Amino acid sequence: MNKLVYCATLVLSLMFLACDKETIITEGQLPSESQSFLKTHFSDITVSTIIKDKDGLSTTYEVYLVNGFEIDFRQSGEWDDVDCKQTAVPASVIALLPAGIASHCATHFPGFFIVEVNKEHYGFEIGLSNDIDLEFNKDGSFRKID
Repeated sequence: MNKLVYCATLVLSLMFLACDKETIITEGQLPSESQSFLKTHFSDITVSTIIKDKDGLSTTYEVYLVNGFEIDFRQSGEWDDVDCKQTAVPASVIALLPAGIASHCATHFPGFFIVEVNKEHYGFEIGLSNDIDLEFNKDGSFRKID
């Protein structure tokens, strides 16, 4: 009987941890690093909605701006994804990337601009205004067209 109670408790605990919980929060409830990133790179655009997404033991933040931009942050407050839809990602955000990324895009895709930046385990995925996605290593070396 004790094993049954233990197993039932374990299963219920795991189910609770696996539940995804989304909560709308205010800008002041974001980690300070996230707040600083928004003030530095998007100070002229009003925040529309912020969703705190708690998934088991990890927490992420999705920030939506009134112009449709979306910025995602990790639990630590570090930015993870900047999606400016069909508008150029601010130059101040591009400056945070390894130099090889911007130069590769300018050289091989002149006339197009970066509309999305995703941090990935291998480095970065860059979305261009011509709907081409590029992958780069952490040092900014080109990997492939995705």
